[in-house]
Amino acid sequence: LVAHDRDWKAPAVRVRGHPEFTEEDATPANPPGESATATSPPAETDLSAASEWTAMHPDPAVLKWLDTSEVKPGGTTCGFLIAPLGTMGVHVESYPDVKVYVCIKFAKTQPAPKGTIFTHCGGPGKLSGCGVGYGEYAGDDYNHVGIDQRGLGRSLPTFATPNCTLPLGVDILGDDEDEEDTRGLLRLIKARAHACFNDPSFQLPAKNNKSGRDYFNFLQFSGTDEVAEDLDRFRKAIGARKLSLHGISYGSAIAMAYATKFRDHVDKFVLNSPMPPTLSMFDIAWGAAQGNQLQYDDFADACDAAGAACPL
Repeated sequence: LVAHDRDWKAPAVRVRGHPEFTEEDATPANPPGESATATSPPAETDLSAASEWTAMHPDPAVLKWLDTSEVKPGGTTCGFLIAPLGTMGVHVESYPDVKVYVCIKFAKTQPAPKGTIFTHCGGPGKLSGCGVGYGEYAGDDYNHVGIDQRGLGRSLPTFATPNCTLPLGVDILGDDEDEEDTRGLLRLIKARAHACFNDPSFQLPAKNNKSGRDYFNFLQFSGTDEVAEDLDRFRKAIGARKLSLHGISYGSAIAMAYATKFRDHVDKFVLNSPMPPTLSMFDIAWGAAQGNQLQYDDFADACDAAGAACPL
């Protein structure tokens, strides 16, 4: 999911249907007689002049909560964020839309006194429930938000297709000392990757596709960079100037990507067990392999030292 972040992408453009924020709107207003400071409060109570949208009443062209009876102070609800597949300016009129599943637990006081905090628990496979649950550690003065990032959970399109899974009964661990066994497993994984990439559900037709031959492949637009874009799309849909971010493990990569692209819209920023700040899949995989080997070596040394007391 991180591999495509190595590709260059043009700066993001505004999604059609979003309010166009002016520079004046982007700067919090100060009470009469007070000067601006670098620590202007992020509370949503400052937003009335900037946007008509709030967490409880988001921009309906972009975000709709599925059960309006759950939209209340202290309530929890979920809905779909409608997002264009990509942001590159040359294709902006052609990108089809995708659906990103978002869940929120509203602060007990609305507007939320401390704004909105987004949490991603890592993976990349953790879903919206984990983000909402972890957000509660921040307290009742925040709206707590989590998402099913593109391709996962209830977001659409979904990675959960037969072409993206290995056949039943395949031992993914295999015998790493048997060369033919390892090569056979790698051949299966390669075939799975080709079948997954070419799955019909990922071939999304372009808007205004007059020729009928213009398509985008969803898998090329489902990485960390797109999560950051979707998150900022959510921020604008609820009329918030800033979001607080809590990234755990892989979630820290999302938080870092968002803070890099949208630094003026970050309030609190927490990294828990952060990933190294690299976009190289090889470096990430190599580091993970080294870490796994070191952990095993330490365990084996401890077992040797324990002698007969070691259960293995």
